[in-house]
Amino acid sequence: MAKDAPDGSTGFVLDKMDRRILRALQDDAKRPDEALAPLVNLSPSGLRKRRHRLEDAGVIKGYAALVDQEQVGLSEDVFVLVKLRSNGHDDSCRFALHQWTHGMRDYTTSAYIMDLMQITQRTYLSDVQKLLLADRLHDQAEAALRQRLTGDAQDAQALLRLGDLHRRRGNFSAAAEAYERLRVLRPGDRRASWLYAVTAGQRLPATPPDGLRAAPFASIRDFLSPIESERMLSAALAMRERFAPGGVGRGANRKVRSLVRSALEAKLPSSTGVGAWFVHKLREVLPTVSMQLRIDEIDRCRMSLTMVAYADGGFGVRHRDSFPLLGICYFHRDPKPFSGGDLLIYDTEVETGTCSNSDFSRIEPVAGSIVFYPGPYRHEIIPVACPPGDFGAARFSVGITFVPEGA
Repeated sequence: MAKDAPDGSTGFVLDKMDRRILRALQDDAKRPDEALAPLVNLSPSGLRKRRHRLEDAGVIKGYAALVDQEQVGLSEDVFVLVKLRSNGHDDSCRFALHQWTHGMRDYTTSAYIMDLMQITQRTYLSDVQKLLLADRLHDQAEAALRQRLTGDAQDAQALLRLGDLHRRRGNFSAAAEAYERLRVLRPGDRRASWLYAVTAGQRLPATPPDGLRAAPFASIRDFLSPIESERMLSAALAMRERFAPGGVGRGANRKVRSLVRSALEAKLPSSTGVGAWFVHKLREVLPTVSMQLRIDEIDRCRMSLTMVAYADGGFGVRHRDSFPLLGICYFHRDPKPFSGGDLLIYDTEVETGTCSNSDFSRIEPVAGSIVFYPGPYRHEIIPVACPPGDFGAARFSVGITFVPEGA
């Protein structure tokens, strides 16, 4: 039986029976003592006595459920290897990394000046994502890339990385400038042409590049005037009682899964009132969107409209949809009462659903703007922060789903 350690400490020394009990509990801790006792050759009372001693000694710290990571949005484990220039305790980069990655499992080996961080990727609040969106790291990376280009203006890899960096920041004009220079250097490079078209808002090339490719999108900055944006906000606030937790899935399979998506939503009828007016505005721009994105089936789709409110803590995990086209039209108070809520559209291999973890286009929610993008590209909404309990301070939008005939 477990006993005090030889050195007089309060620690316990486990005997063979204790270890047998622990193995059985790790296999299935839900089994009652009556079912578990025969497996370890003990009576139920003897098993209970030993188990209680293990609990009292702190050997058994508690009992937990094994959760399917994929079902709750913990889709993958990621190891990030960060190499720093120095290992001083006051190193600002190390400090910043540890601030941004608080809560991750951290394997630090200072002798090698490396941090190996194991991350259970929470796609609704990805710690890797915090690093990728951090302005300070972006500023440092941009300065390094521009220094490389000062030394060699035809450094194609630096131009590609610079364009990708601007795209992650949502600075598409700067990204287009970098990709245009890359396209001039590589006139036959389909990836360079694709990236330029995506970020410059031009019509996509007829033949996309192979493998992972930047998600195309079409955005209109002033789709709604300030007065029209206020009209949509007033309509949303008047519908407050109709908003309910948003679901995941389609039709009868649609369910509320709070670890995958946290948002309030209400259907917006498209045949009457503000919904009919909104559809009329949409139809005015859809021909241009269809041409730019080369999605011909838009005319054969019906539009489903949903008012969506991402309140404090609201988010949507990375996922993809089967719909050919999705749209988001933003409206909210001015000045903007929230932070976050950006749409990230990841570089995706559409044929397989594989996507990059680090390359994406960032769409900031700007009142009156609208963005369209194909559903098969993986995308997510980063968490929103706003005054808790203030519904009017939420990140509001109209979600537009283009549903093919017969679907």
